[in-house]
Amino acid sequence: MQGLIKAHTVDKYLHPVRLQILELIEPNTTVVELGCGNGDLLFKLSNKIKAGIGIDKSEQLIKYASNQIKKKQIKNLEFRAFDILQNACLNSKTDYTIACLVFHILPRKEAIVLLKKMIATSKTTIICGFSKPENLKQKTFLWFDQRFTSHYSHFCNFMENGFTEGLLHPIENIKYQKIDTFDPVIKIYKITQRQPNSK
Repeated sequence: MQGLIKAHTVDKYLHPVRLQILELIEPNTTVVELGCGNGDLLFKLSNKIKAGIGIDKSEQLIKYASNQIKKKQIKNLEFRAFDILQNACLNSKTDYTIACLVFHILPRKEAIVLLKKMIATSKTTIICGFSKPENLKQKTFLWFDQRFTSHYSHFCNFMENGFTEGLLHPIENIKYQKIDTFDPVIKIYKITQRQPNSK
């Protein structure tokens, strides 16, 4: 039930953003998505990529995604239920790691460690995250969206430290492209490791 509800709420809202992410992924590549929820993005990618793994701590959402694999007879996706802060979730190299609206719910220290791990284990890291609101209206809507969540204290710390770009700034030897979405406070960050002697 939880997976079905998510499909008709969050997934519906983020559909345009996920289509943008889909365009950033090269064909016949491998993808690991952290905080995959019910697997909506990976299902959209399944006809394009070589293989995909989705990881989420919600056993209900992973069960829903796994059932959809069987129902749709998809052979190149796998879903695993465990905490994305465990290092075991990123123990091998992949072409892409993706995380959508994940980092604002995590403690800052753990978020930076996880982001570094993602960058170290993939050729390209794609983050969909909140950016600094440009006006009071955007700030109010974002505050209201987060105020009554269980992770509000982490969101406040995330906000005070510069939103998604505040997580990227302490990380050395990376370059990133910031991409606008239909929602002015949601941006996509395409991150790669900076090659030696490059500017």
